[in-house]
Amino acid sequence: MTATQGPAGRVRRLSASGPLRAAAVSAALLVVTLTGTACQHAASAAVQDAVTPGSHATFATKTAVTTATVSTTAASPTSYAGPLCQGWETPVSGQPGPCTVTPYTPHGYQDVWTNSYWNMLAVQETDPNTGVGADCTNYAAFVESTIYGVPAPHPVGLGNATDWPVNAQKDGFTVNHTPTVGSVAQWYANDNSPVIGSDGHVAIVEAVGPNDSYIVISQDNWHTDTDYYGWAKIWNAPDAPNTEPWPDNFIHFTSGGHGAAATLSYSHANRLLQSTGNLYWTASQTAPVVAARTARGTAAQTIQGTSEAIVYRASKTNQPGQERILYQEASSPLSPVNFQAITYANVGGSWYGYFVANYPLWQESVIKRVPLAGGAAVVLATSPAAIGTRDLVTDGTSLYWADAGGIRMMAIDGGTVQTLASGGTFAHLGLAGSWLYYSAGNNILEVPASGGASTTLVSAPSAITALYPPSTANGLLWGEANGSVTGLDGDIFYDLQAPVAGVSVSVTSVSVAGNYIVWANCYPGWCQIVGNDNGSVVSVATAGTPVDAQGDGGAWFWGDPSGLEKSVL
Repeated sequence: MTATQGPAGRVRRLSASGPLRAAAVSAALLVVTLTGTACQHAASAAVQDAVTPGSHATFATKTAVTTATVSTTAASPTSYAGPLCQGWETPVSGQPGPCTVTPYTPHGYQDVWTNSYWNMLAVQETDPNTGVGADCTNYAAFVESTIYGVPAPHPVGLGNATDWPVNAQKDGFTVNHTPTVGSVAQWYANDNSPVIGSDGHVAIVEAVGPNDSYIVISQDNWHTDTDYYGWAKIWNAPDAPNTEPWPDNFIHFTSGGHGAAATLSYSHANRLLQSTGNLYWTASQTAPVVAARTARGTAAQTIQGTSEAIVYRASKTNQPGQERILYQEASSPLSPVNFQAITYANVGGSWYGYFVANYPLWQESVIKRVPLAGGAAVVLATSPAAIGTRDLVTDGTSLYWADAGGIRMMAIDGGTVQTLASGGTFAHLGLAGSWLYYSAGNNILEVPASGGASTTLVSAPSAITALYPPSTANGLLWGEANGSVTGLDGDIFYDLQAPVAGVSVSVTSVSVAGNYIVWANCYPGWCQIVGNDNGSVVSVATAGTPVDAQGDGGAWFWGDPSGLEKSVL
């Protein structure tokens, strides 16, 4: 990335002492009294099934999509089951290669296996050949907490591996028979005895085959593996003697739990904005078609549904159904209405909300104003071009927005619409002091809020997908299409989240909430909100793509397909 100096005489350093955020920092280790937590396996149990393995095992992991070569003799590639890699450094001669070699990864556990995670016992057994200690529950807790950002279960301690399902369910986590990448595979005590020991076993699901036909797992405390650590492929089939069986359960720690979200409203937010004590959001829906009606002597008729767009207000402690509708507009689904970006300002002692109303059939967008106490909406302006999902912001004196043709400005009470910059790639806006910041493709630019020449601040490797204007503590923040989250504090760039090769990660928003820098991620199949407080990382799973993640010192708020959500810190 590159940054260019601003206008002459302007000091670009935003905070000479602003903290620089560490990149990809794991969650802080919880120091607690250890409980007896373990998994046991018969040392003589084989992990190779009776079918001769093929020469390749193709699979996709969270960190890569690749083909792993396995040094075995010929057979159908799809028939293979058993170890894919084992050990951290030098495996036993003639065995699969170490798991530190791409495409495998021990996720860094080889450097921290003596530490305890989630109150698990760090070392239950030790490989007599290498001296490396092992415990399957501690490894699973390490991956879930540091790779997937799952908070420690509450109360801390899931017990032995055989007890994980019941204890996880008590804490609100989902337990079922459907494997997903990142879930924990779990076996009860003595499953397919003597393969699984008396304490049960847990492992991390790294890949899932078509129609759940197989899984690839990484696991610790597996005695036939060097360092008691390895990756293996397991087919979804009846148990075979002396083979690692299909798991009894899958525990989905990335969804639910005591740190999971509470639903404030069941309406699906298009855009969301908080104030000190309230939340304001827009929503749109199409009411279903009413069932056909008949009249004597006439044919059945269908009553057409309606397209509805709504502006809501609610307190930050709202219960579903208590939210207030500030303004509602209905039209035919053939000519729908859609409300998007929203902001607010105090004008002449009264508070107003300002929002974008889109009419796609007419390719028209208007800026409307509604009293935050509720009432009729007033049209302030018709945008020169369609706005869609682009941003609308205000400094209390003027309104600024992006549309398909440029960056626009207008007085807070309406009037002439001015163009600050022309172009069709603008989307994200932010105000800080007398400067307006905006994205244009891979670039972030600034322009005086009163108008003038634009200056490019950032030229990123990929398209800007989220933007938060500069603050004293954190500088300028943004997310990119490659999955990275980055800050620019003065003239120094710092990484909060680096892109992962081969993995599609979508960053949908970034903001500041109290001491946290907060952003929203979506991986294939799951999404989360992540917060970084000077290296202390916290995350919570969401029920689909999150909208406008933000918050204060006590809680985070966002919209997703479940509704308007809140997670208390």
